[in-house]
Order: sequence, then structure tokens, then C-alpha cells
Amino acid sequence: MIFPAEISRLSGKTGIRDKTIEKDYILTWILIGLSSSGLRDNLVFKGGTALRKVYIKDYRYSEDLDFTLINHLSAVEILEKFEVIYDIARKSANIPMRLNRREEEREDSLTFYVSYSGPLGASIERNEIKHEV
Repeated sequence: MIFPAEISRLSGKTGIRDKTIEKDYILTWILIGLSSSGLRDNLVFKGGTALRKVYIKDYRYSEDLDFTLINHLSAVEILEKFEVIYDIARKSANIPMRLNRREEEREDSLTFYVSYSGPLGASIERNEIKHEV
């Protein structure tokens, strides 16, 4: 896990808010979990976070994860697979996370949120990352 002092150092160096750097760190761990899950071959990573993480290092920080599903999965299957991904981040980086039970399912998409307590120590109820699949 990254230490708060390192987040503060990066914040001072870049002028980016410390909470934004912390969230980017959590997003990275979710993506690491995704990369070692079976779901990775069924998702296309897109949106602002994809642009920053994959293509344009200096692109704006994004606060959510956007994916396109290649082969249909039910909302329950998607959420179960993301629970496995969060478990990888919990165990690998000691990041408390939990899937919120508020999701929005539409005809062709699912929006859901994961709460986390990052290195800066805020309560798990105060931080969340939106996912759109």
C-alpha cells in the first residue's frame, strides 16, 4: 500500500489534490485485479480512465471505470465477478472495499459503485468509485 506521505509528496509535486491521487491508486488496484480475473477477456476498457492509464499519461484524472461488455452476462454475474476483483485488491494492497448494493440496471448497461477506505484513512462510507458496464 502507498503511504499517506507519498500521496502528499505527489500532490505537492503535481498540484493534484491528494484525494484524487488516492482514488487513482485505488482505480489502479481494481484494474490490477481485473487483469488477473476471467472477466478481463469479456470487457473493453474505455472512457477517461482508459485514456489516462493506457494512452495519454498526462490526460485528466478520471474518477470512474467504464467498460463495454463483449458477451452478455447478467447483472448478478457481473457483480459476482467484480467481487472477486475487489477481493484481489483487498488482499494484495490491504485496501478495504465493499460493493454497494445500489445499482442501476438499464436495457444495455449496469451502473454500480464500490466503497473503499484508502491510505488517507477516510471512512469507507465516504469514498466510492462508479463503474459502468
